[in-house]
Amino acid sequence: MLQVVILARIIPDEEQAKSSAAGIKLLVDLLQDSRSEEVQALAADCVASLTHTRAGVAAAIVAINAVDHLCQMLLSEAEQVRGTAAIALGYLSHDHKGERLILQRCRTDPYLMKVIRYYTKRIRLAPTFTEGWQHYRKVGLPPIP
Repeated sequence: MLQVVILARIIPDEEQAKSSAAGIKLLVDLLQDSRSEEVQALAADCVASLTHTRAGVAAAIVAINAVDHLCQMLLSEAEQVRGTAAIALGYLSHDHKGERLILQRCRTDPYLMKVIRYYTKRIRLAPTFTEGWQHYRKVGLPPIP
């Protein structure tokens, strides 16, 4: 799936957008449907890798509900699943819509932000994402029920 998206430009007889969309959809389906922690972790890692490969890929990933699945994975008992999901969300925080969705989920469950921060010490979260979270905390907005 990762290769389909990355190599979409050179696959003969296929439109680049269709190949990329198919690969992204397969990855998000794995995030949603897989019961294997190893598969979930690998899929989240692929999402993280793809997010910063080409313009528009992060927006496509966000558009098909990956943020919700990744946020759910932050509650996994498996550390590798939590870590890869947090890193993928960290990269998706650079997408405007992704940032808003992640902030909304963190406001609903502030524990998610703790997990994201714990696993993203080495990557840079979007400054606007971090500022948005600080604003929520400063203003004291109640969690979204």
